Amino acid sequence: MQRSKCWSRGLLAVIAGVTAWAQQPPAGGLDGAGQPPLAEVPDEVQIEQRLQLARQLYDRALADPARNNVDFAKAVEQLESVLKIDPTNLEANLMVGEISMDRRDYNNARGYFKKVLRIQSNNFRANYGMAKYYMLSRVWRQAVLYLKEAERVSPPDELTDVLVLLSQAYMEERRLADAKEVVGRAIQADPSSYAATRVGLAVALAMEELDTALEQADRLIKVSQQEMIESGLQIDLAKRFVESFDVKVEVLKQIHNSLHRRDARNQVTDEPVAGKETEIAEVLLRIAETRSNQMPYLETITYIELLPLLQRAIELAPSDLRYRKAQANVMATAGMGKQSLEAWREVLRIAPGDEDAQRAVEFLQSQLSGAAPQGQPQPAPAGNTPQP
Repeated sequence: MQRSKCWSRGLLAVIAGVTAWAQQPPAGGLDGAGQPPLAEVPDEVQIEQRLQLARQLYDRALADPARNNVDFAKAVEQLESVLKIDPTNLEANLMVGEISMDRRDYNNARGYFKKVLRIQSNNFRANYGMAKYYMLSRVWRQAVLYLKEAERVSPPDELTDVLVLLSQAYMEERRLADAKEVVGRAIQADPSSYAATRVGLAVALAMEELDTALEQADRLIKVSQQEMIESGLQIDLAKRFVESFDVKVEVLKQIHNSLHRRDARNQVTDEPVAGKETEIAEVLLRIAETRSNQMPYLETITYIELLPLLQRAIELAPSDLRYRKAQANVMATAGMGKQSLEAWREVLRIAPGDEDAQRAVEFLQSQLSGAAPQGQPQPAPAGNTPQP
C-alpha cells in the first residue's frame, strides 16, 4: 500500500533557497554517501534535505516490505536529526509518529501525535493518527472524538477513509444509526470504495436490514471486480473479488434462516414460516447461481498463481521460448488479454517466424479489438497451457 493511502501528507512549507535541491534526489542516493557535510549548510537547508531523504526512505520501506526495518530506522535517524535542530518541526514529528504506527510502536506514535496537536490542534494527520491509536486500543469514545475532528479538517482524498473508520467506531459503540448515516456519506463520497461498501454491508447486517445487506453484497462484487480489473488482475485483489461471492452467500443464508421458524432455544429449524416456501426456494436458487458465477474466477486465480513460477523460469532460461509461451497462455486463460498479447509479441521479437506467436497475436488482437471483457477467463490462443 502506498503511503498516500495510509497517511495524508499535507502541504510542506517551501523553504526559500532549497527548492532547486528538492527537485533532485540527495547526492549519493538514499544512503547519503557523497553528500556535503550538513554542518556546513544552514539549519533550514539541513532540515529540508533530511526531510526529503526521510520521505524517500519511508516510501521505499512501504513499497518493499523486505526493506522495512532498515529503511524505517534510517528515516527515523534523519527525522531525529531534524528534531534536534527544531523540536517543533511538524513534518518531522508527524513522520516519526506515522513510522512508529507502521512499526507497531503505538505508544511512541501517540506521543509524537500529541506533541503535534499541542502545536496545531486541527492538524489532520495528528488527529487521524490519534484516532487510529485509540481504535487499536479499543477506546471507542476517544477514537470518535479524534475522528470527528479529522473529518472536519480532512482533505477530500482522505475523507472516505476517515468516514469508514468513524462508522466502524460507532458500530463498536453500538450506535448503529450513527454508523449507518456515516457510512452512507462515505459511499456517497466514493461509490467505488471497497472498504466503505464492506462496512455498509456490516452495518446493514447488524441492524438486520437484510435486503439492504444483499444490495451492498451485490455492490461489493461489482466494486471488487472493478478494482481487480484495474489492477491488471493483481492476485490479492483477485482473491478479494472471489471472496466477495462468499460474502453474498452468507447474506443469502441469513435471509434463508429468517424465513424459517425457530425453536424454544431460538435456533433455526427446518420448518418454513407459513407462506414463505416460494421465497425460500428463490433464495436457494440465488445461492446456487452465486456459487456458479464464482466458479470460473476460482480457476482464474489458480492460473494467476502460476505466473510467478513461469516468470522465474524465464529469468533462469530466457532463451527457451517454451516458458514464455506458457506464460502468455496462462495470462490469456486468466483473462489478462493485454498482458498476454505483449508476452506473445516478446516471443516474436526473439523469434520473428514463430507460428504459435503469430497465431496468438492475431487471435488476441481480434479479441481485444472486439472489446473482449478483461477479467474474464478466455481460452488459450495457441500452444499448450500448463494444467494447474
